[in-house]
Formats: sequence, C-alpha cells, structure tokens
Amino acid sequence: MKRLAIIVFAAAAAAGTCLFSEDVQLRTMTVGGFPHRVATKYTAAEGLGGEDVRAAAVCGGRVFAGTDAGLSVYEGGEWKGYAGEGAGSIGAVSAVFCDGEDLVVGASGGALFFRGFPGALVRSVETTAPAISIGVMGGFTLIGTGGGLYVVGNGTEKVSEAAALKGREVRSVAVDEGGGAAWLATDGGLYRFDGVNAARYPAGGAAGPVSDDTRAVFFGEDGILWIGTDRGLTRHDPARGAWEHVTGARGGLPYEDVLAVAVGGGAVWVGTFVGAARWDGAEWHYFQGGRYLPGDRVQAAAVEPGGAAWLGVKGGLSKIEYRLLTLEET
Repeated sequence: MKRLAIIVFAAAAAAGTCLFSEDVQLRTMTVGGFPHRVATKYTAAEGLGGEDVRAAAVCGGRVFAGTDAGLSVYEGGEWKGYAGEGAGSIGAVSAVFCDGEDLVVGASGGALFFRGFPGALVRSVETTAPAISIGVMGGFTLIGTGGGLYVVGNGTEKVSEAAALKGREVRSVAVDEGGGAAWLATDGGLYRFDGVNAARYPAGGAAGPVSDDTRAVFFGEDGILWIGTDRGLTRHDPARGAWEHVTGARGGLPYEDVLAVAVGGGAVWVGTFVGAARWDGAEWHYFQGGRYLPGDRVQAAAVEPGGAAWLGVKGGLSKIEYRLLTLEET
C-alpha cells in the first residue's frame, strides 16, 4: 500500500514575528482500498468459441455463453467449447437456462435438455424457428422461439404450442413464482401467460410497458419485474399492480434502446445497443467502449451471486465487477 504523509504544524506561542515553531512533525497513515470498476474481456483469443455472444448464464460455479459457434463454458479460469453429447447438433446458441443443476440450451433447431452438467443429454425438442428464450413454470418448460411459444411437459413427451402467441417472436421469458404465471417479451408487446391463456399488456395504457417493442424481462428477488424495450425500461410490481417507466428523461437511463436485463447483487444491469448500464438503487453507472467491452451491442447479461456481471456482445464477452483496489494496484 502507498502511504500518505501528513505534515502537522505545531503552533508555538513564541514572541516576535514567527507564527509557528521550526519543529515539523511528519506522520504517516495507511490508506485502504478504493472501489474501482474492473473489466475482464474475453474473445476467441482467450478461448471463447464464438464472438457473437447471444446468451449468458451463471450457475454451478460455471459461466455459460451461447454464441454463433455453439456453447462455451468457463470453468477453472479457462473457456472450453462444449464437445459432449449432442454437440454436433447444437449449432448457434441463443438461450441458456439453469434449472437447478440441469441445463436447457436453446439452439437454432430447438432445445436440448441436459441432466446435470456435464451430464447426459436426456431430451431434445425440435422447433420450427430458433429457440431464443427459456423459462420453467411449475411442471413445464417454456421455450420461446422466433415464431411462437412451446410448452414442454417436464418428464413427459407432451409438447404443445401456445395458440395466442403463434407467429410472435418470444424474445425473453420471466416466471413469477408467486403469481403462477410467466411474462413474455415479444415483438408484438408484453404478455402474461398462465399456462393456457396469454393476456397482452399494451403500451400507452395505465397498465403496460413504455413500448410494445419488448426485448427482455427479468424478475428481481424483491418480486419486481423489469421490462426492457426500445424506448427504455418499465418497472412493474405485480403485487401492487404498479407500473413505472424509466427513460433518459424520467430516471436518467443512459441509453434507452434496451436489449437485455439481469438483476443480482443488489443491482440492475441493462444491456443496450450502445453499452451497458448498472442501477444500484441510487444512480446509474454507464459502461461503454473498449475499456469495458469488446463491442458496443450488449445483447446478453447474467449476474453472479457476488454481483459481478457477465455481458455478451457482438465481439465477445466481458466480466465487470467492483473491487477494492489500493493506490498501488490502480
């Protein structure tokens, strides 16, 4: 650690024109760490399988990245491309979901279900459009695709499509454990799906998002639903029925064109077309440019239990964390 020297002048009651004595005492004190933003960037050069990172998930001490070249796994300080059972049929990966110790991967041809990881491939579900979002609600797995929503019975062969969402691009799924329903971000607005029926919440009304071009939904531990759109965020409290829009003008959001949202470690992380932003409950912090990201389009986000965020971009992946560093370490 560095030391700061503090000069302490001892006042003297001497007569004449001298206000201070010639005695000068030097004291030192030890200064601790200061909070700093630290970014670690990963590209193909660091072993990442593909540099167009479309999905990210953190679970079981591993980081999973869905890329244009398949599934990459970070463990033990290094990246490895998944080469196990079913690897040849995965193709581009746009969704990764941790269901306890199990893993569900959304790929160009459908969804793959792994029992544990690395573990056996226990099931695959073909879809007519790429699987781009995944959620688990009760005894069902919801698979959002570029052309609708598939409902898969866990432990059964039953697969059905939600008729009300046929033709919709279901971009993101967030399950309200207390409310027994899933919220869906689609190209045609925000939906609440109870397993059978889908209710749409249009923009512009008293109950609905700031825009119908919804891109991401995510529940925080406090039960608040965060909805990302092309015109900013909407914060929804299902328990109270409250809706609040967060934009640049209302709430100070640094960039409004949102692509991804993740909540964890007491903060909300938002991926946008130009960088990422973090809301700590008091202020926004903005991350943009080569210092933090290998690309500006932040299209995937996941948060570790300790608060570090993994941000997927067109260009690679970044881990951003807040660390206490000393002056010598900066």
